[in-house]
Amino acid sequence: FTGLIGTRPALGLPDAEKVVESAVNAENPPNETKGKLFDGKDDTKWLAFTPTGWVTMKLDKPVAVVNYALTSANDFSGRDPKDWKLQGSQDGETWKTLDTRTGETFSSRFQTRQFQFTNSTAYQHYRLEITANNGEPLTQLAELRLFSANPTPPQNSKVQQAVVDLTDRQHPANEGL
Repeated sequence: FTGLIGTRPALGLPDAEKVVESAVNAENPPNETKGKLFDGKDDTKWLAFTPTGWVTMKLDKPVAVVNYALTSANDFSGRDPKDWKLQGSQDGETWKTLDTRTGETFSSRFQTRQFQFTNSTAYQHYRLEITANNGEPLTQLAELRLFSANPTPPQNSKVQQAVVDLTDRQHPANEGL
């Protein structure tokens, strides 16, 4: 077979809602800080020297978030969040629980897991409250992304293309090739 051509789009997550301010209960400066949660890079992380933690986010505008994604960080699965609540707020003071998860695990490092829930109220403030991790005295996350019901599709991904030339060396007609 010669001239086989195939393409495969490399689609990712839609664009996350824009976080303009954030706060955390703890971080590990200068490299493992709150800003790493929203930098779009799975190989950076936020690290807190506590077995629980929280992250508050102020979005650039009120949005009804119905989906979010968490990405596990580079080391020790015991630092991954296990139990948490995602909450919304109009004022950053009074919180309403939108989604609760317990007993969650990440099967590998740098794994992104998405979580969906029902919500029709637009909030400008969101908080991820991690109430337990998987047993270590530290908590970590590589990425935290929030999505609305109508997220912006991912930017056009580069199409991966390959041309394959294959000669069947076992076929009698190709003897000596």
